[in-house]
Amino acid sequence: MKKMIIAGLSCVLSLAAVAALVWHFFIYKDPALWHVKLYQTYSGWDLICDQYQDTDQHRCYLRYVDTYSLDPFGAAVFFVQHSVKNGTRLSIGLEKGSVIQSSAFVGQGSTKKSALLNGCSESSCILDAGKTGQFMMSANKAEAWQINFTEEHGEARQLMIDVSKYASAERDFITELKKRGLH
Repeated sequence: MKKMIIAGLSCVLSLAAVAALVWHFFIYKDPALWHVKLYQTYSGWDLICDQYQDTDQHRCYLRYVDTYSLDPFGAAVFFVQHSVKNGTRLSIGLEKGSVIQSSAFVGQGSTKKSALLNGCSESSCILDAGKTGQFMMSANKAEAWQINFTEEHGEARQLMIDVSKYASAERDFITELKKRGLH
């Protein structure tokens, strides 16, 4: 029981760092007042469109969450969001203290190293529109995105993010953005 409480507290504290990555996305308003209008899933990628209560303010985003360890707790969060000002951007958050080592796209029996995450801070990364475009093109041709990192306790980890349905998710994401006048 004590381990579960500690793991839960650790989860809350570590995900606070991830929340900082997307805080601007929530426009500093009460998150509880956003109401989901569309929720679809694509092999782990979630397409979510919601509306702020009693307004015509909408947003859509793609999200992928990978809980890679329960004891000690560890998770990675990926957000794809679009704004007229910044274009489409990918935000990545790992547990505080994690260090991203490398990444590669895996598919059809081959592995192609990727420099997309070069220059990221230790446990988080926001790819600009250009690098996000490169991610989207690579993801649409691959089956998985492999991310190698060292987690906060020094253990080497490898995430295999399923991107086999990413092309469908991206297509529907853009369609929903256009429907709501957000693209």
